[in-house]
Amino acid sequence: MSSGIISIDPGLTIGIATFINNEYHTTNLTTLLELFEILDNDWELVLVENYFGGGRLSSEGAQTLRIVGAVIGFCYKANIPVQINIPSSRVSGILHAQEILANQHHSKHELEALSHLIAHQKRNISI
Repeated sequence: MSSGIISIDPGLTIGIATFINNEYHTTNLTTLLELFEILDNDWELVLVENYFGGGRLSSEGAQTLRIVGAVIGFCYKANIPVQINIPSSRVSGILHAQEILANQHHSKHELEALSHLIAHQKRNISI
């Protein structure tokens, strides 16, 4: 796989967005094994949304924390740069992501992963 950027929105399902060869792609995963198979490539950068919750930790919150930790560990071991994002950092990419996914069936997590990726690009390069 060509070097590119991958964005991960973790939860009970895992939203994935990639930017490879000037094209956006999204998908939804259900297991860490699937995620590790995708991460085991020559990524330029991995973006992952951190978990911010309040009060009692729900099962979804616990799953999200496990995924975030697993991504950080995998990237550290594989020497892949990883950037941990707060949920609000995706805001500037939401409208563009909605336009890209407008005529496609997609999950909330795919939209949010793509929003993070686009917001990152807006902060770092001109798109």
